[in-house]
Amino acid sequence: MTIRERLSGLGLRELIPSFIHAFLAIVGLMLVTDRLQRIAKSATVDRSWTAATGQNLRLAGLDEGPLLGIEGTPGGGITVTSDEATLADGGPVQPVKWMAQGDSKGDYKAKVEISVLGKDAEVVLNRVGEAVTPQVEIEVRNAKLRVDVGVTVGDSLMMPRTRVVVGQKDLPPTGPGFSFIVPDGDTLSVEYPEPSNDQPSGVATWLGSVREKE
Repeated sequence: MTIRERLSGLGLRELIPSFIHAFLAIVGLMLVTDRLQRIAKSATVDRSWTAATGQNLRLAGLDEGPLLGIEGTPGGGITVTSDEATLADGGPVQPVKWMAQGDSKGDYKAKVEISVLGKDAEVVLNRVGEAVTPQVEIEVRNAKLRVDVGVTVGDSLMMPRTRVVVGQKDLPPTGPGFSFIVPDGDTLSVEYPEPSNDQPSGVATWLGSVREKE
């Protein structure tokens, strides 16, 4: 039996339309996937923000995720304060303050990472303070904030002095890191005592990957 006779016996002529339809379906699926990927990339909001003292930024309809990060200068200090907060592992609502005290001889960097807990959140970021104590205030609505503070140790491996005050009592430090939750409707303040015009020299701030609701 010849090859042509074998192929004719398989009924390939009848299968050709099916092959064509399958090929077109695969091509169409690839085009749709590419389009969805382009839409997803375009949906990410570029949040570059320069604020003068007294200026604020309102973000609404936010999803859960990273919101804001601040890293101090080498050897610099940062103070984080909230009038109402709970420890990340639970406990009563109390005022919370975390301080990494500056040391001009140190090479560590104090850092703060703030995330949104909950969906459809609204936050208002306000640049306040004078040149001596510039700071940012963050008010959260319809959600909570998780605050993670700590330090990045430099080459000298010298840890800075950190202090945590919960309510009226000092909390014994268990390490450089500390976490707490800011409830709905409350305000968080992050202060970095550095001379400032628009932004202190060496202080890095960035808005996170939280996306606005479409």
